[in-house]
Amino acid sequence: MNTQHVPAGTAFAVATRILSGQPWSAKLIKNDALRRHLKFLSRSFRTRDQAILKLRPDLERLLRPLLEKTTVLCDFHPKELAVIPSLIRMAYYREFWVRDPADWPASTGSTREQWEGFIAHLFERYPVARRWYRVWEIKGTLRYRERDWYCQLAQGAGRRSLEGLPDTINSRALHLSDQAPGELTMRQSFRWAQLKILQASEALIEAVLESPLVDDFSHDTIWFRLFQKVASSPDFDPCNFGIIADALLLLVRTGEWCQAKKLVNDPLQQLLNHCVGRWQSLPDHPNLTLKEIRRPGLRAELTELAFATWEPMQEVAHFQTEVCGQNGWRPDAEIIELTTHAQLLEESRRMHHCVDSYREFCLKRSSSIFTLRYLDESGKARPGVTIEVYRPKRRIVQVRRKRNDDPYEHEWDILRKWAEQNRLVF
Repeated sequence: MNTQHVPAGTAFAVATRILSGQPWSAKLIKNDALRRHLKFLSRSFRTRDQAILKLRPDLERLLRPLLEKTTVLCDFHPKELAVIPSLIRMAYYREFWVRDPADWPASTGSTREQWEGFIAHLFERYPVARRWYRVWEIKGTLRYRERDWYCQLAQGAGRRSLEGLPDTINSRALHLSDQAPGELTMRQSFRWAQLKILQASEALIEAVLESPLVDDFSHDTIWFRLFQKVASSPDFDPCNFGIIADALLLLVRTGEWCQAKKLVNDPLQQLLNHCVGRWQSLPDHPNLTLKEIRRPGLRAELTELAFATWEPMQEVAHFQTEVCGQNGWRPDAEIIELTTHAQLLEESRRMHHCVDSYREFCLKRSSSIFTLRYLDESGKARPGVTIEVYRPKRRIVQVRRKRNDDPYEHEWDILRKWAEQNRLVF
């Protein structure tokens, strides 16, 4: 680490000039790490985002003790510890400060201990496990669930009261998570505890912690059922966990979480076979072997391919018909455009035809694919007809029901009204 001394007054004076929008010279800062931090500070406030700009006074209060009492910004390269983004997030959480930054008595420990001590001084009425300090380094929106949890715990809230924590993470798992390896994130530590309680093997725990589903707490009934299933099966190969998890995640991301919930209750071998089949059904990679599908990089590539998107066709409005039900008029059918490859794949699967092969036509904007779907009283959709429109001439060139059957007469009536409304021709 580069610990070349920088006069505290000089560093803070430069930071103050940056925050006030005045010009400054990087040549004044000889320490490479500090100079990089200050450059990031300068870039962060070249913005019109009022949510960021209004943090200037509180960020200045945070920077003064760190620059005058510690060498945190000199010792840590931004790639090792992104101090400025972390401080911006702390400034955003000003309402949770319990002490003034200026009153912080800098500790004599290591630079990392000084940094963690500063965070504890700001937020903690009650001590919190050290792993929580890393929540300020998590990228994303200023308001973030893990940061909310840290602030609540630091104020003395009980763990079970943490908002958004799924019921599948019980009190035992919450307490056991404190014993998780130190390099794990908070969400990984919760997953580690869940799996330890289920007596999962170390190989399976490692496979789960490497999966993107670790961060998804919104569908934990699905993931916890999957954990139970694989942990209780001594013959299950942990190398196959990612095949199942990523396939179910793909369903969840495309809005088919009900299908994922149904599949996860199938026998384990049947579930694995289904997920392998899903990966093999994706285009551009025919005849994939199990060994190939096990590669996380290939699955990530296939997932990215499945989420290829394109701009919707211009001047085509959302179309909907209504029917009179017991509680008055309600939507009966609608026509929407499919604008992702994942949607084409799902339409192809449910309608048993080859619309999934039209991705390249859609990306090149030569074709647009629409679906006429029926809505029940709960709003659940059921596909009825798939429609191809040749974009350059706004011409409807194909209309197919399930297994390429022709539409019913009443569906032709709906399509004619939709075409007339949007200046499309047959």
